[in-house]
This record gives sequence, C-alpha cells and structure tokens, in this order.
Amino acid sequence: MARILVVDDDPGFRRLMEVLLMKDGHEVALASSGAEGLDLHEVKPADLIVLDLVMPGVHGFEVLRTLRSLGDEVPVLVYSAQEGDLDRLQAFLLGCDDYAVKPFSPQELRLRIKALLRRTHPRKAEVLLSGPYRFDPRRHWVDRMGEGLDLTLREFRLLEALLTAGGAPCDRASLVTVLGAAKTRPNGRTVDGLIKKLGAKLTVGDQPSPVEPVLGSGYRWALPIHVE
Repeated sequence: MARILVVDDDPGFRRLMEVLLMKDGHEVALASSGAEGLDLHEVKPADLIVLDLVMPGVHGFEVLRTLRSLGDEVPVLVYSAQEGDLDRLQAFLLGCDDYAVKPFSPQELRLRIKALLRRTHPRKAEVLLSGPYRFDPRRHWVDRMGEGLDLTLREFRLLEALLTAGGAPCDRASLVTVLGAAKTRPNGRTVDGLIKKLGAKLTVGDQPSPVEPVLGSGYRWALPIHVE
C-alpha cells in the first residue's frame, strides 16, 4: 500500500486517521504542524499528504507553496472547515489535488484517498471473489457464476466502493462522492435508487441482495470477500 502523511494540529483527528488508514493497509506518518509535516516528508517522502488548511504556525497554503516550489508533485488532499470558494480556488492554484470541506465522514475521506491513489499511483487491480460474484476492476467486469452482469458506470462505481470497503458500512455521503460529477448532481436519493437497481441486477428471483442497508447510515456488502 501507500505511505500517507497526515498533517493536522488536532490530535484526535490524527489518531482517527491513523487507525482508519492502517486498517486499509497503509503506512501512516503523523505531523502536528505544517513545519513538522515538511520535515517528515523530506526525511521519508510520502505517497500522499492529507493536509489541514488552517493550522497555527505554517499555514496549509504555505505547505503547498513550499512543496510545489521545490518541484514536488506528491498528491495533496486539502481539507478545511472554511467553505469559502476563495480558499478552495487558492488551494487548487497552489497545486492541491483534492479539496474537502468539514464536516465530512471518515469514510468519505477514505474514499477520496483511494481515488487519489488510483489516479496517481496506478497498480495492478485485484480481482475480488465474493459468493457467486467475480469482480474485475481492470476490465470493468462483474459476473455471477460466470454470467456477465450489465451494470452502468455509476452502478459499477457503487459496487466497487462497497467491495473496497470490505464489508464496512458506506454512508450515503461517501457514495455520492463516488458517483462523481453529472448533469444532475447526485444526492442520497440518487444513491438509494441506484442501489435498488444494482441489487436487482445482482440477484435472481427471490434471493436476498448482497447489498444490505445499514440503519441510519447507508449500505454495506454482506458477503465475505477474497482476492483471486
């Protein structure tokens, strides 16, 4: 997996991200300030940096500016409690790769990190087996007992997110993020409708769907998952 550097002055958030990212198999480095983050990255470069924008001392903007002025193209996911478009625009102008606004769910941030790593550190994707299903992300292919399933791109993205979560619940907000941009902006109802269609395509007759609702949250994949 990847080495991820989390730069945030909130010790509780650093600890939460360490637990979640280590669960995903990543090596995690933690920094409580922008200056410490730059030092850690210089000693042992990260594959991706998760960066709080507003910190005492060295501001997130300054961390970005320093990295890019040195020609460092490490992917940087910036987040902030400030919703202003000017901060978002400035972050992208300085070279960030993604921008999230608090409050967000930990699962949403995990999915954003996975998406960034897929784009910036392509690797051989794993074929997953689960019950009668075989999921091949390289070919955008899903079959049930050898019979191919005709999924739309958005249904495939939802299925990939559920399988990647390994059975952990995926809330609606994180699944909306997975759907990406569209003419009609996706929302929680969009997710519910697509999940219903996905479940119908995955099952035969009166079989229960392997996608289970999670009360008050979202959905999870209910079957054990193995790598082929």
